[in-house]
Amino acid sequence: MPWGDREIARFTFRAALFQRRGLSEPDAETLADRLYERDYERDDRRMCLECKHLQRGGTCFAARQGRLVGVSTAKGANGRANADFFTPPQQTLMRCEGFDFVTP
Repeated sequence: MPWGDREIARFTFRAALFQRRGLSEPDAETLADRLYERDYERDDRRMCLECKHLQRGGTCFAARQGRLVGVSTAKGANGRANADFFTPPQQTLMRCEGFDFVTP
């Protein structure tokens, strides 16, 4: 299927976002292309690299807010919660109740 203006704009935005989040240009473009295929196939899984909750250190802000099932926000003996250190798999397609798209 040929790409229209919408698909090109989305690809460009994603590739730039992924580069800002640490991927090389070729890797960012490959991943953005892969996500085009995901969208075309109507796959509802997402990647953490697309999520606005991904923090600079690779941790998840949604987890720290207690929005992810299975990630504890209870404080341990060190005064920190597991959610403070939760580092999601950034390039894995998955379903996440805390996911929100980064918007341009």
